[in-house]
Amino acid sequence: MKASRNPNTFISHAWSARHLFGAVPLFAIGTGALYPLIALELSSGGYSNALIGAMTSAWYLGAFLGTLLGGRVIYRLGYHRAFAATAILAAVSVWALTISNSPTLWLYLRFIGGIGLGAYYLLMDSWISGLATSATRGRMLATYEAIRIGVVALGPILLVVASTHTAFALIGAFFLAGIIPVTMANSPTAKFKATNWRGSLGIFACSPCSLTLTVIAGFLSSSFYGLGAIYAESLGLSAVEIALFVSVVLIAPAFSQLPIGTVADLYGRASTSAFICLTAAGCALILAFQAPSSFFAITVLAVMINGLGQPLYALGHGRLVDGGHELIAATTAGSSGYNLGTFVGPIGAALAMSYVGPSGLYFFVGLSLVVGGCAAVVAMLQSQIRCCPL
Repeated sequence: MKASRNPNTFISHAWSARHLFGAVPLFAIGTGALYPLIALELSSGGYSNALIGAMTSAWYLGAFLGTLLGGRVIYRLGYHRAFAATAILAAVSVWALTISNSPTLWLYLRFIGGIGLGAYYLLMDSWISGLATSATRGRMLATYEAIRIGVVALGPILLVVASTHTAFALIGAFFLAGIIPVTMANSPTAKFKATNWRGSLGIFACSPCSLTLTVIAGFLSSSFYGLGAIYAESLGLSAVEIALFVSVVLIAPAFSQLPIGTVADLYGRASTSAFICLTAAGCALILAFQAPSSFFAITVLAVMINGLGQPLYALGHGRLVDGGHELIAATTAGSSGYNLGTFVGPIGAALAMSYVGPSGLYFFVGLSLVVGGCAAVVAMLQSQIRCCPL
């Protein structure tokens, strides 16, 4: 079956990546179920919130290391075998959690699992970018992100239909099952070469505007994920309203990714980024200065902020690859920027809330988006500086 007579259309490229898109839900449902499962297990075991937080930090630290080292793994093994290695590592790190309830063992396994999943995200981002061109990259990455975000939100359902040990077993099985469709996936058309983290860090000096967008996306994701429920509770929303508010806001990017990616392919990533940053910043500042009393109005504004803000990662990453950077090095830099944002975001938002009150969450988010908008405007006005594109 032919997807299109024109091999350079989005439909053709999406068809070429269909096996990768088929693997995404298997990883996404596993990761979506794993986060709450671990938190609930530790909480029911009487462990402190500090230990639960340490488990999360261990995962993020491992993911950051996996992002930095993943490029070498891809170069040595190739995409297909590298995917199998990351899936096996992720699965084993989950299954081993059932061996013992030792906090030390769990911290170690979460760190190892983070390495596997960090390498997985790097691999998938670069692979999908490599199957696209500058004319379709926005939509390709948006399709991937939409599938991932949508299915991650469904992951917690697994906790309702399975016991703890069964859930751990199923999560590991989902990770391994992702290997099956990937064995049939096409290799990237883009050339890649051996890179290391030093080469990726060099991109930060050359392309600050594009990388700023990936960092801002990390800010938005982690700050709302960590503090969104607290913000909603401070407004006096009921338990049902808080759950609905958080769920709707988190799922919003699954629906906004593809339209924004399409606009970016047609009109440019920098101009699209500038528009969505400034529009989302306006919504954030409304919530920061005068939170509406209506639950519907609050939710709509928050949905617009997250729905517009989350695609900034794909826009920033796509711009790095479009600018001529080596594929894996560009993806490593973009993922590292996002990871940096996810680490700093909750800290900055929490500090803002401690000084300003609950509205500090959206003061922080609004200011971050203004910075992102300014970076995108600079990228529009000046396409090159010194060594390479912005």
